[in-house]
Amino acid sequence: MARSVIIFFIMFLLQSVHTFAQEHGVKCKYLASHNITEDVLKMDNENLKKILIEKFSADKKTYSLYFSRGKYLFTLEKKENVDNLNVIGAGGSVFIDVNADSIISQESIVDKTFLIKDKIDRQNWQITEETRQIFERNCVKAIYKSDIGDITAWFTTDIPFGFGPAGYLGLPGLIIELVTPTYTYTLTEMSYLAEDMDLMPPTNGKVTNRAEFK
Repeated sequence: MARSVIIFFIMFLLQSVHTFAQEHGVKCKYLASHNITEDVLKMDNENLKKILIEKFSADKKTYSLYFSRGKYLFTLEKKENVDNLNVIGAGGSVFIDVNADSIISQESIVDKTFLIKDKIDRQNWQITEETRQIFERNCVKAIYKSDIGDITAWFTTDIPFGFGPAGYLGLPGLIIELVTPTYTYTLTEMSYLAEDMDLMPPTNGKVTNRAEFK
C-alpha cells in the first residue's frame, strides 16, 4: 500500500512538472566553474599543480537555459579568462524536444565538434534527505551515478520545473546547483518568459550518437 502511494505521488509530481513546463516559459542563467579534483591537489609536482589550479580556477563560463513550448535549450553565453583550455566533452549546447523524446548534445574533443543525437536519458536519481539553502531556496540533494562518475544535484520543489543545466532532468523541481566531475553549475538568475520562444537545436558539428561518441 505504501509503495503504491509513493508511486502515485511521484507520478503526480511528474505530471505537475509537465503541466508547469507547458504553461510557462522559463529562462535561467548558470555560472559554470571548473572543479579542482583531488588528483590535482595530491600531485607531487608542485609547479605543475600550481599551474593547473590557476588554470582551472580561472575557467568560468556563463550558460543560459531556456524552456518554451516543450523545448529546452542550454547554451554557452560567455567564456571568461580561459586560454586554450580544452576539456573532453565540454562544450556547447544541449537541445531537448520533450514531445519528440529527443536530445541533441553539442560536445567537443580538442578542436573537433560533435552533435550527439539520442533519445532523452531518464536519469535514475537517488533523492536524499539532505537539505541546504541555495539561491535563497530550500534545496534537496539528489545523486545520479552516471558512467562519468557521480552527479550531485541540489533542486527545489518551490519551482516545479524538472530540468537543470547540461541536459539533466527528471527531478521534481528546478536544479539550483549541479556538480559533475568536471564543472559545478550554479544558478545566478531565473525568470519566466513573457512570450513563447522558438528554440532551435545546434547545427555545428559531426552528427553521431552517444555510443559512437564514447
